[in-house]
Amino acid sequence: MTHVSRLARGSAVPLAYAALSVVLYGRSVLAHPGRSLVGTGVDPQIFVWSIAWWPHALLHGLNPIVTHAVWAPIGANLAWTTSVAGIALPLAPVTLAFGPVVAYNVAALALPALAATTAYLLCLRLTGSRVASLIGGAFFGFSPYMAGHEEGHLHMSSVFLVPLGAIAMLDFLDGKRSRRASVVRIGALLAWQLLLSTEVLLTATLALAVGLLLAFLLIPDRRSALRSAFAPLAAAYGLAGACTAPFVWYALRHFETGSINRPADFPADLANLIVPTRLALLTTSWTVTKSDRFVGNLSENGAYIGLPALGVVAVVIAMRWREPRIRFLAVAAAAGVVAELGTALHVMGHSLVVLPWRAFSAAPGLSNVLPVRLSAFVALTVAIFLALFVAGGPRTSITRIGIAAAALVVVLPSPTSSGWRGTIDRPSFFTSALESQCLRPGENVLALPYPNQTAMMVWQAEARFHFRLANGNLRPDPPVSIPHRESVLVLDSGGDVDTISAGDIAAIATAQGVSTILVDDAHASPWTALLTGQYPSQHLGGVTLYRVVPGPATCPS
Repeated sequence: MTHVSRLARGSAVPLAYAALSVVLYGRSVLAHPGRSLVGTGVDPQIFVWSIAWWPHALLHGLNPIVTHAVWAPIGANLAWTTSVAGIALPLAPVTLAFGPVVAYNVAALALPALAATTAYLLCLRLTGSRVASLIGGAFFGFSPYMAGHEEGHLHMSSVFLVPLGAIAMLDFLDGKRSRRASVVRIGALLAWQLLLSTEVLLTATLALAVGLLLAFLLIPDRRSALRSAFAPLAAAYGLAGACTAPFVWYALRHFETGSINRPADFPADLANLIVPTRLALLTTSWTVTKSDRFVGNLSENGAYIGLPALGVVAVVIAMRWREPRIRFLAVAAAAGVVAELGTALHVMGHSLVVLPWRAFSAAPGLSNVLPVRLSAFVALTVAIFLALFVAGGPRTSITRIGIAAAALVVVLPSPTSSGWRGTIDRPSFFTSALESQCLRPGENVLALPYPNQTAMMVWQAEARFHFRLANGNLRPDPPVSIPHRESVLVLDSGGDVDTISAGDIAAIATAQGVSTILVDDAHASPWTALLTGQYPSQHLGGVTLYRVVPGPATCPS
């Protein structure tokens, strides 16, 4: 086989998955990749902003981990936000050439394909069957877990390193890699995962610990190899920490014990295992009605496995229970399901009994883990079961392929869903020269309404951080030390702004050194009524600027 043919054969699978990702998620962005977004709501702008921030900070000699571009002058510690440095840095050339929205869309479409590809490699490592692995990889990469987070959670759809970590562990335990090579390999994966998502790194570490324990209990002939893995694993984590030392230092220096989102608010519903949400390709009015009762929100309810896949799992377990690896996978899947159910068992939205996760949900670190997100590991285990089912005989059976393919189709997302059809509206103030003429470099701007209700973070990122924001949207809550926090919380939550006076706005502006208050026309009410007459104003380019201090002479009157 020539080098070209080997390259073509090796790239066929990821290209096929990439094409499927575009068909399922990317049709709305192909015509306007810089205007449309894969995702919905305001969450995607967090990642658009982050993708722009990291290369900007490094190119300008700024600390990329602590930013003062938002919540100025206090700033924000990005080690405790979903800042996806592991995506922003590799995509920096795309960001600099085409803008952060295009780079975000590239990432959003690439991540499902990457997850499918690495799951394919893991299934191939376990089965040796390309057809079986193709189905298994697609099941993981395009699972309901991934579909939910395609609504705008790049940090949670960044799970493509998890199968690679499993392969690295298997290679070490099977003696295919030396201890030194395994330390470097696993350490590099851990370091990259930390920069992609600290939550996924933590949950993957938990999954690894549970997996090692189950393997020790259920696979006696591998106990010696398992014992020998602890020192290399410790060294790998040490290497990962050394490679990401600045990030780790800022994370530990400002360690947060409270919950950004309460784990109890985001359990997997037991019924979700067999009832799809409205994001699914195959759904009915009945399933939509039932799934709308699930606790949490649409993007997080991704525990759906489907009856065909559950049937396949049951058949494999029943027929091959004597095999140690099947027992291991079965118990691991069961443990994953119990864990994803969270602090209490929910069925159709009704809380029934307390579950084990409640005992751990308040622990440091775990207090920020949403249990339903553990469905990623369940989906990967089921994907392996599907691959084992297809490859489960001396010959690959057409019947088995058909059943596994049906199990895959059942969980695929709907390409017509509005969940991945976002749009960025831009006032001409930011698309013309007005922004650079009317705002001084580094000027502190208070945006009304707050950026978690507009696309202000995207506008700032596309302006190459020419100005700072006295507010922001990087996480659900503002900094603890922000002045006039009670008023800020009302503004940040989009609550009853009738309780906010012009004096409250003035106090916030004074305390944070704001020189301009910016209101875009799309959200003018009630701000214009509140601020008109309080400050000199300029209306231009689809926004109104209220000048706390006089603006630059270059700004048109």
